[in-house]
Amino acid sequence: MIGEQKNVPEINGSSFLALRSISEGLSPLQTFCSVMSLPSPLSQKTYDRINTKILSSMKDLTLSSVKKAVYEERSLTENPNAFTVCGDGNWKRRGHMSLIGACTLVGSEWPR
Repeated sequence: MIGEQKNVPEINGSSFLALRSISEGLSPLQTFCSVMSLPSPLSQKTYDRINTKILSSMKDLTLSSVKKAVYEERSLTENPNAFTVCGDGNWKRRGHMSLIGACTLVGSEWPR
């Protein structure tokens, strides 16, 4: 996904993933690099390009996971076109631009 074959040096991808894993973006990375007297590994253009690739992969993974869960739940119910789920979610806004949220759905027939 990210690597030299896609014209994105490894440090760029690693820096991006490190910051995203702690819910941060480009600005904190630039601050960190400045304090450590390191050059910033990412420009805004590079950050946006990597973010677009990650977003596309995450959307594909999410859709695949949801489809699999629906298929499994439908196979456990008597009427595969009408099944019950219980859900919960939380949403948090960090700053003016980013929206962070999480959602969980559990089918009523799921054995776990």
